[in-house]
Amino acid sequence: MKVQLSVDSEDCEPYPFPDSDVLTRIFESEIESLWPQDILKPEIVEISISSLSSGNMKEQNKIFRGIDSSTDVLSFSMWGNNGAFVPKTDCPILLLGDILLCPEKISENAAENEKEYFEELSLVLAHAFLHLFGWDHETEENEANMWQRQEIVKSKIMGELI
Repeated sequence: MKVQLSVDSEDCEPYPFPDSDVLTRIFESEIESLWPQDILKPEIVEISISSLSSGNMKEQNKIFRGIDSSTDVLSFSMWGNNGAFVPKTDCPILLLGDILLCPEKISENAAENEKEYFEELSLVLAHAFLHLFGWDHETEENEANMWQRQEIVKSKIMGELI
C-alpha cells in the first residue's frame, strides 16, 4: 500500500516542517501495521496535511468543535466511526482524512511543556494520524491504548527528525 501525502505548509513560516518523504515512509509503515486484517487494502491511501495560522485555526476550531480559540491540531477522519475504523473497501484510492496543524500553537505548547518544537510537532502528528484511523480517547481504556500507540508513532517521527 502506498501513501500519497499532500502537504500545504504555506502558513508554517517561520516554523520548520518535516520532509514529506519521511512522513510518507512512517505513515506507510504504520498503515500496514494498523490496517484491519479483515478489510481489503486499497492500492493508495491519501492523507492531507495543512498548516494554518493561529487565526485560521481558531476559525476552524469554532466551526467544527464550537470552541472559539486556536488549537494545535484538528483531525478529520473519513472512516472513523465511534472509535472504529470502517473504510470503504471497493476503491483503489482511499482518502484517509485531513490533518490541520497550527505551528504557532504547537510552538507555544512546546515552550509550556519544556519540549523542543519538533518533539511537540511529532506528538500532534502522531495523535492526528491515529484519529484518522478512528482511534479516540473517549474512555480510559481507549485513551491508554491511544497514548501507548501515539508514543510509538511519535518516536518513529522523532527518530527521523533528529
